[in-house]
Amino acid sequence: MVDGIDTTSVTAEIADKTWYVRIWHWILSWFIEEYEVTVYFVSEIITHPETGESSMKRVKRVFLMKDISKKSQTEIRGKDRNGFPIENKTVEPFDYTIVETK
Repeated sequence: MVDGIDTTSVTAEIADKTWYVRIWHWILSWFIEEYEVTVYFVSEIITHPETGESSMKRVKRVFLMKDISKKSQTEIRGKDRNGFPIENKTVEPFDYTIVETK
């Protein structure tokens, strides 16, 4: 007992509340869609001197998103799992794949 307050009942209320919050988030996760967005950016273009052919070297980046508001060959905009905005915008077109994980 601290300052006239029964600490065992207070900690039990906090523990119960966090338990309910965890259950609520678990139930909400059934209805929330999540996406794995893989974007392939062109990092450099290599030209072979003997053949004159050019090849592109690509860099892969993976984003876990819960909302995709705009997708085109030069821009992807949306929100990540925590609700923070993500925007990838380039001048040159890039390749991307979107996979629904939930």
